Amino acid sequence: MRRIYLLRSSLLVLFALFVALKLCWATSWGQVAPAEHPPLQTTVTSPTKLATCYDRITGKVTGTMLVRRPTLASPNGKWQAYAVIKAVSEHGGCESTSRLFVRSSGEKQFHPVLVQKPKADQLLNDIRLIDWSRDSHYLLIDLVLGQWGSDAGGTVPLVYDAWKGTFWQRAKVRNAVHAQAGKLCDFYAASIGFAPDDGVVLRIRPVFEIEGPLERNSCVNKAGLWLLNNGLEPLPENYHVRQYGRLLAAPLK
Repeated sequence: MRRIYLLRSSLLVLFALFVALKLCWATSWGQVAPAEHPPLQTTVTSPTKLATCYDRITGKVTGTMLVRRPTLASPNGKWQAYAVIKAVSEHGGCESTSRLFVRSSGEKQFHPVLVQKPKADQLLNDIRLIDWSRDSHYLLIDLVLGQWGSDAGGTVPLVYDAWKGTFWQRAKVRNAVHAQAGKLCDFYAASIGFAPDDGVVLRIRPVFEIEGPLERNSCVNKAGLWLLNNGLEPLPENYHVRQYGRLLAAPLK
């Protein structure tokens, strides 16, 4: 009976040792050889980085990514703004949502002033903070709308009136370009910054066919700087745009 008891005890010890070794083996291998497609759950702070669910090398959907734009303070220090763009994997693809937050010096918390959600034909969206105006009245941003893996979409320059809490109408730049061209036409526009009188400096460039030639319905023949204020007028290519706002080092929220 004593032999049987000792044999059973030895077997139990060996089994426990085997289980421990197996767990150790799995844990160690789990550290050096992760799953083939680990979930991407990345949070970064960047003024320009695009939030995406796609792996840069394989192009496969891998998970979630959140990008926070650095806080941009107005020249007088009374206003601050930042943006958060979150890309999530949905329905086998990627969808992003962008939020712009603003607060005044008298407020403890930032509050959202713009939320851009994905649409069926615009699953990609982004917000770029460009600058505050010299008098700290306006905030200039670029709202980027598009579709993953497609040239469809473009950039929508927008101005936020911090004093009134309202935005330009989204068609303001488009209407100004069409009025200047004298027709409905196609173009690309991106914000460069503010002029001293609060006018907005834009870079407007032509639209090309996929093969390369200029699209017949392009509003402009070549890229150039334009000033949008009461109307739209061309600027010299060497026009200097000053940065009025100030980037702050802020923790993620």
